[in-house]
Amino acid sequence: MADDTTQRAAFAFLREHLQTQDPFTLDEFRAATSWKKPGTLNTYLRKQYKGLIEPVSGTHYRVTDAFWKLITWRKFKGHVTQVRRVVTNYEPKRSKVLIYDFLMPLTNEEHLRMTLDSLFYKDRVRARLGTIGVAELAKKYSRQEAESEAIYFDRLLDFIKGHFVGYSIYHVDGRFRSDRLLTAAA
Repeated sequence: MADDTTQRAAFAFLREHLQTQDPFTLDEFRAATSWKKPGTLNTYLRKQYKGLIEPVSGTHYRVTDAFWKLITWRKFKGHVTQVRRVVTNYEPKRSKVLIYDFLMPLTNEEHLRMTLDSLFYKDRVRARLGTIGVAELAKKYSRQEAESEAIYFDRLLDFIKGHFVGYSIYHVDGRFRSDRLLTAAA
């Protein structure tokens, strides 16, 4: 069996930074994993970690929500052995209730459920707001004059608490056509 010490260290580092949303440098990541060869991290960044971390400045990175899909060691270990795309974008539809329709494999349901569950924890929502930044948030949710950053974030958290009250996941069986009728050969 291959030694997985460095991958376990990478997993622990990424999992901690996902939960705190603290930015980190590649040197900090390399030090945490004890990778000896300089090209090792670059290879992992290009292949296995693509979509799991993203730059937030010239030298700092953060762990993306895509890591929730790999939050257990078993899933992470399975992922780092093969190259996979883990990020998908969805477009919301609005009504009195915000409804997202996802057409996705059932294997992604756990990732979706964990991401939605994180919206029930103040520290996780606060960390996510911190990654967006006050200036960007103020474009959509105005900041009052002389309002401190802490009070501004508390006000946003109250807004979120009042608007996100739960979720429901259900399964639909069937087949759907979203375009014109095609031939079987197309």
